[in-house]
Amino acid sequence: MKGLMDKGKYLKMLQETFEQFNKKTEYLTKAYKRLKDRASEIDKELQRKNAELENKNKQLKHTTRFLDILIKSMQSGLIAIDGKSRVKTVNPVAARFFGIKERDAKGKNINKIGVFKPLLPFIEDTKKGYTISSKEIQLGNNPSKPGDLILAEISTSRMIDKNDLLGILICLLYTSDAADELDGV
Repeated sequence: MKGLMDKGKYLKMLQETFEQFNKKTEYLTKAYKRLKDRASEIDKELQRKNAELENKNKQLKHTTRFLDILIKSMQSGLIAIDGKSRVKTVNPVAARFFGIKERDAKGKNINKIGVFKPLLPFIEDTKKGYTISSKEIQLGNNPSKPGDLILAEISTSRMIDKNDLLGILICLLYTSDAADELDGV
């Protein structure tokens, strides 16, 4: 009889162990499903965010291209420097005006580029908070007509974002007869 009782206890204990196992398995199955569902949600969210980033990247490229074309198409000279006085852009008109190539100036400190020397006092004043508006300056001699001066009207403005000086824009308009002759330089 004792053997039967032991077998009965053993079967009951085995049955309880299986019930606990089944409960744990059910719990793990539900947890796995929740985890799998969450992973699927995260995957969809990442796909959506990636599509948004791709769209914003396309918009940024379009805007950058538009602004680049705009700067290159301007009829006045434009030079942009950053807050550390490094040349960020020199449009074709300004490049012709100063007899340089954009690639030779881009990234360099404007103070170290000799042809820009006449601009330095205006840049310093602009850094201090002054805006130069339509002031005529002498930039040098006309290479086509010795003795003639190259005159330009200069305007400057600060580029500020949340009180941080991002850079300075220098806009130059020809005011002398050099404009026509510099087109070939």
